[in-house]
Amino acid sequence: MLFVLNTFASKTWHFSTIGPQLQVGPYTKHPNMIISGGYITSLHLAETNPEHENHHVVTAIRHHGKALQGFSETLPSANASNGEALVLFTTLNIFYTFAINKKPAPDANDISRRRAILLGAEWIPMVRGVGTVLGTVFEHIRFGRLEKLFKINNWDSLDPNGMGASEYFDGIEVIWAQSQREDVAMYELVLLLLKKCRMFMVQFQGAPIDDIDESNYNRQWAGPLVFIHCVPEQYFERLQQRQPPALVLFTFFGAMLNSLDHIWCFTGWGRNIISAAEEVLGDYWKQWTERSRHMMESG
Repeated sequence: MLFVLNTFASKTWHFSTIGPQLQVGPYTKHPNMIISGGYITSLHLAETNPEHENHHVVTAIRHHGKALQGFSETLPSANASNGEALVLFTTLNIFYTFAINKKPAPDANDISRRRAILLGAEWIPMVRGVGTVLGTVFEHIRFGRLEKLFKINNWDSLDPNGMGASEYFDGIEVIWAQSQREDVAMYELVLLLLKKCRMFMVQFQGAPIDDIDESNYNRQWAGPLVFIHCVPEQYFERLQQRQPPALVLFTFFGAMLNSLDHIWCFTGWGRNIISAAEEVLGDYWKQWTERSRHMMESG
């Protein structure tokens, strides 16, 4: 998963910030995958040309359908020649999911559906599913031309236990103190991962987004997606059950995702995630969700 994130960052980063500069060709051999860049390009055009938004969104959906068909046909025969293409598609599909869900849908007035999307009903399985695809082709691509992209900088060496006092996290354990024992352990792990994600992102604040070389893992934007990959499935079950401790912790994820607001496909997501969680939680929990809002405002 970390390799996949770095693939996108190092080879398609300019596209995520600008749009049309995505270069898919050099990193894929399978023809059905080359079109995978088309739906991202179309969504970016919808973002930057609102007068033609509907046209570009329809085009994006059409391109995505073709790419998805090619992916489905290719996955059962994953091998060295198409492995990079499969991984590239699944990675771009994450950004497509974030970008397309920013656009008004026919059921845009369905508050419960909109809330479900913000709280991960669609995009969390998408992010976590990349690891499944990577597992099928890892041995084929690990020593190929993308070998350097396996470097993940210092994520593994960060120690959240050494973070020190935090105005955001200190004392938050009280909200799950009465949970079942297995849930207590799970929430404590999620808290540690949130702290680690925060540490990972803060170290890159203020650094130029173009300051990327082949030996370095791409920085701030990867933190939230790595967090989603590392968190145990049990946590996401509690999130979908709308358990208050899970929702409160998820608002901190929203605060960190808001740090990526300058990237067009993530714009608005962090703030909207916090709002969706607060709507479900109600006023009683605001003393805790206000901490995540303070984190968001502090950058």
